[in-house]
Amino acid sequence: MINRACNPCDNVQTSALIEDCRKRTQDEVNYKKIYTLDNGKEVVYFHSSNIDIVRVDFLYPNNNNSDWQPLKALMANKMITEGTSKHTSQEIAEILDSRGVYIDKTVDVTSANVSVMMLKKHVDYILPLLYDMLTDAQFPENEYNVILNKTKQNFLNQMMKNAYVARREFYKAIFGEQHPCGRFIEEADFAALTIEDLKAIYRNTYALEKCEIFLSGNITDDVLKTMNAVFGSCSLGASSEVVSFPEKAIYVPQKRYIERPDSVQSTVRIGKFETDDSLQNDVVTLSELTIANTVLGGYFGSKLIKNVREDKGYCYSIHSMLEYRKDCSIFFITTDVGKEVKDNAAEEIYKELDDLCTKPISQEELAVVKNYLVGDFIRNIDGVFEVAERCKLMSISGFPTNFNSVYLDTLENITPQRICEVANKYLGKETMSQIIVG
Repeated sequence: MINRACNPCDNVQTSALIEDCRKRTQDEVNYKKIYTLDNGKEVVYFHSSNIDIVRVDFLYPNNNNSDWQPLKALMANKMITEGTSKHTSQEIAEILDSRGVYIDKTVDVTSANVSVMMLKKHVDYILPLLYDMLTDAQFPENEYNVILNKTKQNFLNQMMKNAYVARREFYKAIFGEQHPCGRFIEEADFAALTIEDLKAIYRNTYALEKCEIFLSGNITDDVLKTMNAVFGSCSLGASSEVVSFPEKAIYVPQKRYIERPDSVQSTVRIGKFETDDSLQNDVVTLSELTIANTVLGGYFGSKLIKNVREDKGYCYSIHSMLEYRKDCSIFFITTDVGKEVKDNAAEEIYKELDDLCTKPISQEELAVVKNYLVGDFIRNIDGVFEVAERCKLMSISGFPTNFNSVYLDTLENITPQRICEVANKYLGKETMSQIIVG
């Protein structure tokens, strides 16, 4: 645990904390084991005897992202738990509820994920049910209609929110609406959707040979034996290659303003996607960008918080973020401000971007940022579930296995001048697109 009584500007203390992170990272490596099922499928597992819970994650890459259709993918994902040949949706719900099982299903343009958490004593009963849902979902019409109506109502509610619309318009602006990352659910999609569409998506996406399997928690030999009996006895199809995203269009910064006369607030979103493809394999520069982003708007003491929130009083919250994907990196700043100060807020954001690129921060500020990032790193590997989640996210992002060690080395050695250099190369204000809604 970080000693908050220590001076955050103490470089010796910072180096000691980073060294502690290196040891914890080695513990993370020691956690990770590989178990091969009888059919050849590998399971990555992380064991801890300190808890009586088992979590299993199935991560499916989107192998057909050039034909990405968000509503079809979302609905197919939602319908997984709505009935199999052996169990109705009501029976599945009763089984999960009565045993305290938590199931989470998510999908986006890069991957689909099914995550289940249960008490260890229920593994023998829940894993066969999970296998049925992942291989034999039936898509009953009544449940389909109920979920479709709920999904449509949620979509209409979201479209009333400035932040949601700004996010959609931002990705459309930087990628173009023909690129998978620029496609979003539209109201007309609901009327055009059919159950057969979902069955096709389900067959193409949720195949065991395509997924990565992660087990975490109290993973004893009995748990692995059950996993093998359930998921290792089936035959695997040919594993298809993961298809890369279509080539990105030439990026041209854009400015869009969507006025909403009834809004009292405006959402401001400023950012870009990085056009330098080599960046995805440059772990050092990615680490430096992460640190630069933190200085700008990645924690509560950041430049944007101090200026736009505390000094100007334009907003309650403002942050910047880097989103790493296998094929590109996306940077953005977002905030909600009073409608009358939306242009002023944007001006201050550009001012802070300019300062980040041209004015080195003090050693004291850098030390605070380093200590914050060390604490954040420790939090993200503090426990077997956190370690497993980090491993899964590393797979989604396509990071190499040495990312953690390179990141910690970069964090220890980075200088204020280097932060300026990397920000000037990748985060120049003239490269940003701007979306304002409200």
